[in-house]
Amino acid sequence: MENTVRLYTETRDVIRLGLCTVSERCRLDPYGRKSVVFYGAGDVAEIAYVSLQSTDLTLVGVVDDVRDGRFFGMPIHRADMLTAGRVAEEPYSQVVVTSVRYADKIRTSLEARDVPHTQISYLQAGIAPWGTKERASRVVGD
Repeated sequence: MENTVRLYTETRDVIRLGLCTVSERCRLDPYGRKSVVFYGAGDVAEIAYVSLQSTDLTLVGVVDDVRDGRFFGMPIHRADMLTAGRVAEEPYSQVVVTSVRYADKIRTSLEARDVPHTQISYLQAGIAPWGTKERASRVVGD
C-alpha cells in the first residue's frame, strides 16, 4: 500500500508540473479563463483533475470515446461534441489529452475535428517510454 501511495503522489506531482506547462501555453478564452478540456476520462484524468485544482486552469469539458456519465460532476461528452475551440458550445483554450494508452487514437480524432495542433497538449504520466527509470509527465505541443 505504501508503494501505491508513493506512486500516486509522484504521478500527481509530475502531472501538476505538466499542467503548469499547459497553463503557460494557454490563451485566455472569451471569458478571461485559461479553459481546458480533458480528452480521456480514465485514471490519468482523475489525477489531472486533482492536480488542476492548484493551477490557474479551468476545466470546462471532458470528452471520452467510451465512457459516459459524469466526471467530477461534469458531463462526459462524445467526441462529436468537440470542435476547434468549443466543446458542447463551451469555448476552450486547450485540449489536454489525459490518456496514455489511447493518445494516438485521440490524436487522429482531434485531427479529424480540425482542432489546431497549437490547441492540443499531450499529458503522459508514468514510466518514461524512452527506457529510463524516472517517472515522467510530458507535455508535448505539436
